[in-house]
Amino acid sequence: MNMASSCLGVAFHPDYKPVWFNQEPLALSSELAEAQAAYTAALSKAAQADAADGGAVHVKALAQIELWDKAYLVTRALSFHFKRRGEVDRLSRVDLSRSSFRKLRKQRLVSRTTAIRDLAQGALGEPDATSRGLTVASVDALSAAITAYSNVLNLPRSQSVNQGTLLKESDQEAAALSERFRDLTDLVIQFGSTELGARFVEAWRRARIILDSGRPGSANAGTPATTVPSSGSPVVPPIAAAA
Repeated sequence: MNMASSCLGVAFHPDYKPVWFNQEPLALSSELAEAQAAYTAALSKAAQADAADGGAVHVKALAQIELWDKAYLVTRALSFHFKRRGEVDRLSRVDLSRSSFRKLRKQRLVSRTTAIRDLAQGALGEPDATSRGLTVASVDALSAAITAYSNVLNLPRSQSVNQGTLLKESDQEAAALSERFRDLTDLVIQFGSTELGARFVEAWRRARIILDSGRPGSANAGTPATTVPSSGSPVVPPIAAAA
């Protein structure tokens, strides 16, 4: 992608554009227009891939915390209620500390909180349940938290699969761009018969050199991919600007 950007920047630079614009072979103008469109599409696909997780991990984490909090409140109300009633069996099913409760994840969390919710619903009509904090509102809040967490439980995985697909497509488009600009060189070199044309051809060739962008151990890290005239930096204006 950096190579494509550099090549387009060279071709449309004000110092080099007169070399090829409306000059033979005329095919370079239409080919550059198609190349620019392909580059723009590839950039868009790469951006989609980068954003494909959609913040799913963060959304899931928030839903998990919400479920922990709502379930813990109901759990402690149930524990107090069952202890006062002397019901050892039901008490053993809900008597969880905060730390042990927060160790629950994914489907285990859904299953355990659903069982707690079901126990709470069954206890709602029992004497003194409401005064001990076991209310319709608290149970409804727990049900809503279970539903919300269940809805996003598999979201990171599905988003990851989607991101992988987009990354693969992005790689394919980048490879196609590389081949397209290699082919364009066959046209570009035909403009090297003048001094300015020769500089254009050399700048294009340098732009096509794909350099490591700074990975440790790279001998070329930080080296510019191309050189441009002193009058300014490469820019890639819309193809319509060539008219």
